[in-house]
Amino acid sequence: MFPLNATTHISKISEILTRDNITFLIAVLSFLMSSLSILIQFVSSRRKISFDILDHAYAPIHQVNQVFCLLQNNSSAAITITSISIHFEKNYYCELFPKLIRKTPSATLKTPSFPIHLSAHEGIYCFLEFVYCGENQLAPGKKVDFQIYTNRGAVKKSVTLCETQYYLHMR
Repeated sequence: MFPLNATTHISKISEILTRDNITFLIAVLSFLMSSLSILIQFVSSRRKISFDILDHAYAPIHQVNQVFCLLQNNSSAAITITSISIHFEKNYYCELFPKLIRKTPSATLKTPSFPIHLSAHEGIYCFLEFVYCGENQLAPGKKVDFQIYTNRGAVKKSVTLCETQYYLHMR
């Protein structure tokens, strides 16, 4: 085998690094970067909602279930929540217009007005009220299914209820 000298190396490199090969390499890298960018955009903007129940209560009059929850849009795109339902044997939808939860001298607590618009990575604390739920009352440790209806499709969330806290139980 003959040792290669510097001239031979340079000629081999110049054969590989032709204008066509460099153009082809740039085109392949551009395609890969564009594909990666589209994939990242798709993954970061898909609907990702977290739904946490902070407190819950049941009132036998009108068979009302109330929850105090945190709705969080974890997506990089805005989302609109048009309704939320709770599922027992059937779906019970929350009240869509503001209803009074509690009134104190210092504050008036109401349910939100739907639709709820959440910007990217925005969250909201809100009270929800589900009426005429029969004897289906929310109880600590019970697993409950919620359906969150958005402008990008419905999202099902199963939540195990915590011990009653404070927000719906102060007078």
